[in-house]
Amino acid sequence: MIIVEATLIAKPGKREEVIALSKDCVTATRQEKGCISYTLLSSAEDEVTLLFFEQWEDLDCLKSHTKTAHYKAFGEARKPLVEGPSRVRLFEATEINFK
Repeated sequence: MIIVEATLIAKPGKREEVIALSKDCVTATRQEKGCISYTLLSSAEDEVTLLFFEQWEDLDCLKSHTKTAHYKAFGEARKPLVEGPSRVRLFEATEINFK
């Protein structure tokens, strides 16, 4: 499984606008092949930090996601509302038997 942590910093006063813009992308992404979860979270510590937390079956599914029309449209639409590019971190997780 691939876990994605993508942090966006909204410009002051633009957080709710970024959240509203993300709704179509989130809805469409959750229907994609290989998407386990896809959630946008707001920081409890400040008014500008947003975090996409994503889980994908594998890297190929994630790469396919980045080529979709809804992903590209959201990426363009958010540009004037956020401070610079998002910070993205990828993690690979494996299931373990923990007893």
